[in-house]
Amino acid sequence: MGLLLTQNLRGRLILLSVACVGWWGLCLLGLVYGKVMLPAIAPIGTILLSGMGLQFYEQYEKQELMNLFARHVSPEMAEVIWQRKNEILTQGQLEPQELTATVLFSDIRGFTQISEHFPPNELLPWLNEYLHEMTQCIMSHGGIVDKYIGDGIMAVFGVPFARETQGEIQQDAIQAIAASIEMHEKLIPLNRSLAEKNLPKIKIGVGIHTGKVVAGSVGGKERLSYSVVGDTVNTASRLESMNKPLSLKIKRPFNIILSGATFDLVRDDYVTKSLGTAPIRGREERMALYTAIAPKTSNVNSKKS
Repeated sequence: MGLLLTQNLRGRLILLSVACVGWWGLCLLGLVYGKVMLPAIAPIGTILLSGMGLQFYEQYEKQELMNLFARHVSPEMAEVIWQRKNEILTQGQLEPQELTATVLFSDIRGFTQISEHFPPNELLPWLNEYLHEMTQCIMSHGGIVDKYIGDGIMAVFGVPFARETQGEIQQDAIQAIAASIEMHEKLIPLNRSLAEKNLPKIKIGVGIHTGKVVAGSVGGKERLSYSVVGDTVNTASRLESMNKPLSLKIKRPFNIILSGATFDLVRDDYVTKSLGTAPIRGREERMALYTAIAPKTSNVNSKKS
């Protein structure tokens, strides 16, 4: 990555600039005290070129970092990442981090059947309009869109900066649920608009889990992407898929399933309902499941103020 170049280069440019200033000083001393005229123009020119080089590579470094994150976050968040880059870069390189984060998965119910009966030239505009609206909900609550998986969305709350306190981890979980509720609410006007155009309405399911993830650059050298991996990601994905059978058995205002770990963080901020326990593939013990009903307004507002 270009990020590797800048740290060492910056140090060398600074040393070169200091050396040039020192040489200019010697030229001045030689002229004043020794009546000796030493060449000064070349060192001064070198200083200017060094400054230009430093500025160029700083812009290059920023562009490299923005290329890695810009597709995942809002412009405001991208600027925060640049300002706090020293917290996530080691010698100019984005190192893997183990972080505690809340992972959200969502997808469209019945998308396979919809796509089978949908003309291709109408399918992608319909899907992209939906993805745009959902992405705005996620970003407005401080989440990053890790990836789109067909009609599915994977979002993460709590990266790329390590959370220092339990309160910060709790806020990530609160914001993930706030985003998922807003996603459901955003579907109301969106579906109204789709119906006016004789396009299929959209229903979604969401799974949310909080735990440890490994975050960093994933992919080949020519196509790196920022992403998170780990058991927390797998669990959130499996919770999302469990919305389908549960939606037939339990009436809920929102098709949202929370893990016990996420529930423990938001129980004082959201009205929730237990969905019982269920086996989760890859886990020996059954997991307690919950759904979010509505925010406890006074608590949520006090946390934001």
